[in-house]
Amino acid sequence: MKTIKSMKAKTRYNLFAVLLVVLIFAGLVYQSYAGGRFTLNYSSIARSDLRQHVYESSTLQNYDIGTRLTIDDKVYRYASVGPLEGYALSGYMFESNATVVEYNKKNDPGVVVGVAGEGGFAGEYTLRLEDADLGEDLYKDALITITDVSKGPDMVWSSRVVSNGDTVGTKDTVGDTIIVTIEDPLPFTLDSLDYVNITPSPYDSVYVSLRTDTTDGMAVGISNVYQPDSTSLTGSFIWLQTWGPCTPIYKSNAGNTGPDMIFERSLYYTGLGKVETSDSSGVGFTVYYHGSGTSDSTSHINNAQNVGYYLGNITAGNDFTARSPMYLTITP
Repeated sequence: MKTIKSMKAKTRYNLFAVLLVVLIFAGLVYQSYAGGRFTLNYSSIARSDLRQHVYESSTLQNYDIGTRLTIDDKVYRYASVGPLEGYALSGYMFESNATVVEYNKKNDPGVVVGVAGEGGFAGEYTLRLEDADLGEDLYKDALITITDVSKGPDMVWSSRVVSNGDTVGTKDTVGDTIIVTIEDPLPFTLDSLDYVNITPSPYDSVYVSLRTDTTDGMAVGISNVYQPDSTSLTGSFIWLQTWGPCTPIYKSNAGNTGPDMIFERSLYYTGLGKVETSDSSGVGFTVYYHGSGTSDSTSHINNAQNVGYYLGNITAGNDFTARSPMYLTITP
């Protein structure tokens, strides 16, 4: 009798195991059929759970700025769009609007030494910085870098800003201050001579530059939002592709000229929302000096931002009527 019961229990267990395997397999097949495997901030989700797809813009913010999305081997980051110069067609490269803010250097506002109950001590998650006019959470998700000057110029430490307060009604003997909360505990107690640099999120207030006479910034990703007209994306939220196969907008004829793809497979960002390659003679391309607004067309290939490489495999002498795809390698 015990043997029969044991066999029945074992049969039910086996049937349950088989059913579980079938359901898992069916889920994988369905997810693949529905458009690939989706991972949001490293957690798997179904395609139907994505509130905003990579081909859509939204006037409502659906995710935190910088949220990471992967679809198979493509990687995207969620971004807010700032003022655009021109309008953004699908395939245009967006630039970061992040400017490093220095505290306690070059006569900028300083660092407030540790005060009991107000942060700045080793092991604490808050610190105070002098700043006369700053909005709440303006530095949220920014990179903060602190230099322990007493130990030398190379003694630096970095973390992520979780939040910051505003300066309304927040005063002490050194003037207006803000309280900054960071992700990791301070490894040392702050001194008034220490340097603090804050670099805002590169995905906040991104833009497409169509300028031809001034500096262009750091490329952060390519848009997949199809804009057939001149409708502005300013104030919208979009996904920017930062890694994987895509088709960008090329400068001149770079994307469909066979010899360029043979001799110069690497692709660079040099402004105007487009990518390009230096030609096979090694002359290079026009690069705008950062901060000067002047250009030079001599070989400055090492000064340009490398953003990927041609994806196609071609032979000498072959040109194409359509643009060639590339493999984007900005942020994995």
